[in-house]
Parts: sequence; structure tokens; C-alpha cells
Amino acid sequence: MNIILKVEVDGMIVCCCQGVSDRLIKSSIEQGAQSRADVTTACEAGKDCGACHGMIDELLEEHRNTTDACSHPRLRLVPAA
Repeated sequence: MNIILKVEVDGMIVCCCQGVSDRLIKSSIEQGAQSRADVTTACEAGKDCGACHGMIDELLEEHRNTTDACSHPRLRLVPAA
């Protein structure tokens, strides 16, 4: 007998082992996670096989770049038209 599980996830799955989405990882980062270890502690993404480590690192870097741009005194984000 085959068993099929259907799970609805908000966002793209980044960590298949734990079923963690990019949105949950981004939320963890926005709430203060500053490293992959912090993300793993916050939402368990990246604690098993490691295949998602690169994507977690990219999300951390993306957040750093966005935060740096927002805090620069001469730069400000302008909404797209």
C-alpha cells in the first residue's frame, strides 16, 4: 500500500530534511539569526544532510545586503513603479 502525504507550505522548501521553507528561514533571519547555526537553532533548517547550507547562506547574505543598503546614509530604497 502506498501512502501519500500532502503538505501545504508557504514558500519554497529550502531544507527538505526538516521541511523548512524560505519564508520561515527569512523570518528567522529578520528576528535576529545572523549565521547558519543561528538559523538552525531557530527553525531547524540545515541540521541534517547539509544540502541546504548554500541556500541558507545566500538568504543570510541577501538580508545583510538589504540591511546594509537600507542603513547607508545616502541610499534609500524606492518602491518600483
